[in-house]
Amino acid sequence: MRPPGTCPAFFVPGHAADPEPVAVTTPGAAHPVRAGSPAQAGGLRAGDRILAVDGNLVPDARVAVAAVRSRRPGSTIVLTVGRGSGRLRLSVRLATGLPRPAPR
Repeated sequence: MRPPGTCPAFFVPGHAADPEPVAVTTPGAAHPVRAGSPAQAGGLRAGDRILAVDGNLVPDARVAVAAVRSRRPGSTIVLTVGRGSGRLRLSVRLATGLPRPAPR
């Protein structure tokens, strides 16, 4: 099961049961950045704040997740993130499939 408000195309691979540090925030929510995920490959880091997706401001986590989910798997999105006292734009290629369940 994914943490509430997360988007599979953005945070795979990994398994929601894996312990991961909380790394990226949107207004009202925090999202994990898993090792080897598209988010990590795109340059997201601990403490980053997602401010916009493809130039569209995201007022809350629900809007940010909906914006990412509306894009095609494998497409590239541009995130505007707050890092420290500055802002930067990161290109992130979305995953093309969902993670497989962890072996039991």
